[in-house]
Amino acid sequence: MKQDREPRQHRLVIQLSETEHQQIREHGQASTCRHLSAYCRQVLLGKPVFVRYRNTSADQALLELLALKKELMLLCGQFERVISQLEPLRDMASIRSWVIREESLQAELLEKTGEIYEMMIQISRKW
Repeated sequence: MKQDREPRQHRLVIQLSETEHQQIREHGQASTCRHLSAYCRQVLLGKPVFVRYRNTSADQALLELLALKKELMLLCGQFERVISQLEPLRDMASIRSWVIREESLQAELLEKTGEIYEMMIQISRKW
């Protein structure tokens, strides 16, 4: 059963400039408090305020990896299409002509996997 909390019957009204209000809102949003009033109450009563911390380098790396993932998925789709074209080929001459036509796709795929490899090395160096 929930404990009965003491009802809050009193209000505290303070006047702020627009910049002060914006600063307090930003600090409140950076905290784990769900409401600005809860954040102000904790600050005024001297209680600890927990602040969220964002790792911007990890966020940036994640965005770059997501873009690379999208490009890689497109290349994989193209590669699957090419493989399906390869299956019906039976003689060596048609296979050789197919390989020559699709070398650019292979080079592009290798380039993207190289970019992903370099990105992973950069991320591991940061951590």
